[in-house]
Amino acid sequence: NGGPESIMCGYPIKVVHGNGYVEVKRKDVDKGAAVRRVLDEIRSHVGPIDFALCIGDGLSDEDMFEVINNMNERPISQTVLETSSARSWMMSSSGSSLQEKVSKTTEEFATGDDQKRFYSVTVGRKPSKARQFLHDVHEVSELLQRLASKSLA
Repeated sequence: NGGPESIMCGYPIKVVHGNGYVEVKRKDVDKGAAVRRVLDEIRSHVGPIDFALCIGDGLSDEDMFEVINNMNERPISQTVLETSSARSWMMSSSGSSLQEKVSKTTEEFATGDDQKRFYSVTVGRKPSKARQFLHDVHEVSELLQRLASKSLA
């Protein structure tokens, strides 16, 4: 057969079949490797990272989510405490919210682990390595607007 797998046999590539597409990429390069490299670079120049938000809606984002999730599991040398007002970005005026993919209310999420600083978010509820989800692009926009307004305050 003349598919991408046979044409590229012997090359360090990975072929991913998606819904209506075929992605051919290097095995050693993905969004997870890119995020890891960028965060390591920031740490080496600036120091500890206090916040990371990775949002994606596709299969190619899963490696990125895994890297961010693993950062949550590392011991944190400096605890960054969030005030309740800083956490209020998780709830929009329309009632939509950044939601964890477990049975947990928004109030329980907002009073969770104060040390959590790294967020993996998928758009749309579906099987994913992301630990939170937003329903659609509108909710992503609302979240980013609320984060921006809090950072300027």
